[in-house]
Amino acid sequence: MPHSLGDEWFQNLFEYSPIPIEIYDGLGKLQTVNTACLELFGVKTIEEIKGFNLFKDPNLPKGTKSKLIRGKTVKYTSTFDFELVKKQNLYNTIKSGIIYVEVLIKPLFFSKDKLIPSNYALYVQNITNRRLGELEKSDFLERLQERVEEKDLLMKEIHHRVKNNLQVISSLIILQNHSIKDAILREKFKDLLNRIKSISLNHDYLFSSEHLGKIDFKKYTNKLCENILKTYEHQYNGVQIRIDAAELFLNVKEAQVYGMILNELITNALKHAFPDKQGNITISFFQEENNSRILLVKDDGIGLPDQSNSNSTESLGLPLVKNLVRQINGKLEIINNKGTEIRISTTDL
Repeated sequence: MPHSLGDEWFQNLFEYSPIPIEIYDGLGKLQTVNTACLELFGVKTIEEIKGFNLFKDPNLPKGTKSKLIRGKTVKYTSTFDFELVKKQNLYNTIKSGIIYVEVLIKPLFFSKDKLIPSNYALYVQNITNRRLGELEKSDFLERLQERVEEKDLLMKEIHHRVKNNLQVISSLIILQNHSIKDAILREKFKDLLNRIKSISLNHDYLFSSEHLGKIDFKKYTNKLCENILKTYEHQYNGVQIRIDAAELFLNVKEAQVYGMILNELITNALKHAFPDKQGNITISFFQEENNSRILLVKDDGIGLPDQSNSNSTESLGLPLVKNLVRQINGKLEIINNKGTEIRISTTDL
């Protein structure tokens, strides 16, 4: 025992410290503890644990003894098993179960040579509540992650099933279209087929996307245009479609609505803007600084008839586009100048 602990001031500092403190001699035998330590051990007096030896503590991490003998300070976090203490008859305690502790052991040198520690001071803190909270949080996060993964799998399965159902519907329409002799009716079936393909393409991208619920609209637009031209086979080989779209990722609702709008505008331009089956369609899609999105579809075709009201969607036969734009709280403008330009501006959905 260092003599300084006999001093009243230091003795009170030691005794009333809220941190459990243990003092051992150079052989690891317990010399004294403070009140906080008695409470932690689950005993009333130091006499009940007087024979306790630090180096025989079954809760001491492997290799700690050799470090302490060499004068190294040791800090570790571990469990303290009261059942193991009872089983090995180390001392009698009223405590049971296991607690989590954070321990700091400091070698003290009071001998003249100062080569071998003459005493060890052990400071211990009960961190059970904190540790249990961490374990509970970890368990909660693990279960939450499992739920998220299950949801992702379920969503992908749903999108996959919807996509398959849409493909079945498309196949039925194609089969039915082969038996229709009326040219106008056949065109209407093609229009319907393109609308279904637009929806199916949306689900196709959702299913294959690394980020479920987000669609790369530039890639989506490219594929959409390919599908439209393929549907009308060789009718519009002389029409070129150029896409100038920013790298924007849209959610399911946005992509679905924009895809349907594009399908209608491109199909309409192919049918009405180019009587000689020759021309160009330019698609632009970008986001402005105020986060509003702008979709432009422009052709260099024959433009609108002079008597047409440039702000009337009905003059272009586009009532569906008008309804779709309303769904995204957008604004529709039609400009008749060396062809037709349709501008749709929207804010975030």
